[in-house]
Amino acid sequence: MINNNFLKKLIILYVEDDETTREQLSKLLKRLFKTVVIATNGEEGYIKFKEITSRGYVIDLVLSDINMPKLNGIDMLEKIRELDDEVPFIFTTARSESEYLMKAIELNVDHYALKPVDMEDILLRIQKVCEKKYYEKIVKKQRFELENYFNAISQVATIYKMNEEGKIIYANKNFLTLSRYTKDEVKELVVEDLLHKDIPDEFIEKTWNFIRAGKIWRGDTKYIDRNKEAFYLKITIFKIEGDENEYVTIGFNQTEEYLKKRDFHKNVMLNMKDKNMKITELNRASQNQSYQIDQLSDYSMELQKKVEEEKAKGKANLRQINYYEKKLTNIDEKYESILKKAEARHEDFMAIYNTMKNKYDSNAKKASQLEEELELNRKLVENRNEKIKNLETDLRKRESQLRKIDPKLIYQ
Repeated sequence: MINNNFLKKLIILYVEDDETTREQLSKLLKRLFKTVVIATNGEEGYIKFKEITSRGYVIDLVLSDINMPKLNGIDMLEKIRELDDEVPFIFTTARSESEYLMKAIELNVDHYALKPVDMEDILLRIQKVCEKKYYEKIVKKQRFELENYFNAISQVATIYKMNEEGKIIYANKNFLTLSRYTKDEVKELVVEDLLHKDIPDEFIEKTWNFIRAGKIWRGDTKYIDRNKEAFYLKITIFKIEGDENEYVTIGFNQTEEYLKKRDFHKNVMLNMKDKNMKITELNRASQNQSYQIDQLSDYSMELQKKVEEEKAKGKANLRQINYYEKKLTNIDEKYESILKKAEARHEDFMAIYNTMKNKYDSNAKKASQLEEELELNRKLVENRNEKIKNLETDLRKRESQLRKIDPKLIYQ
């Protein structure tokens, strides 16, 4: 079925030396296509193609006669192929020129139609070859976009891929830097070689079962690098379906945050221990002072003064303890604020990743469908080539028969 909306988007070059044929067909073409560029011979067709493309426009298809003055269709095609080796070509001719057939095939001609032209057939042919070209461009564009998305993620995240057995088949620069392995070394490892020994085997097996079922796993994971030092990643693992199942891990480095958190808790515990020790010492000192007061109540006023001074020191120590407790509380609040900001930033990263992942899945599905359509088109082209070969054989047989009847007929 002819898709008029699709044809209205196309720019074609129509080359025909016969004035009557050119005027009749060009009127119909102009009603159907966005732009129809007319040329009266091969030389003019080449000049117009070169002029239009040099201005940045794209000619979607060339429809041309073969036998023309100044420059025939085959020679024009050969010159155009020097400028553009992909633009689709359809030839029309009043005769079956077998001497041009092989040359046309070498120059990647899409169709070879005999005059008078069957308009419905030629329009379907134009639509078919242009749709093929259009979808090929879409696939290339989507692949380019996917590569850009992947590269963008790779700049801020650690990424590695593994196969069904857990063997590492790819690792980006960030992961290699953290793990301290080279590109070749990491491909000799399985993922269990990179996981820290603190992670139980049961947990690893449970995770494998989870992602093999097609589910997405997220969590914090402790790794060990080439020098047996630990590093920490907040990772997402998902499965890529294909001929051979692959699993992609995207992670964000949490090592610095983890160490800060560990050091903070350590300092808090040390401060608490120190504070408790000071309180114990002060309590002990206070008890001793109370005991001395009870025992030395009869001492002189000078001794009583010394006791008061000791009490004042005790109060100063308590004020200092209160000061440090308040400072420690402020540190706790500041750390909680830092943690919240870090979590918000991580959520932003994950939102970007999920958006990219969804678009990647959608584009991968479309690319798969387009590849199937391209494969079907390839088979159709192979069938067409086979028919052309059969046509050539048939033409030769007919020429041979004509020669036997009257050799002069071949040259008319």
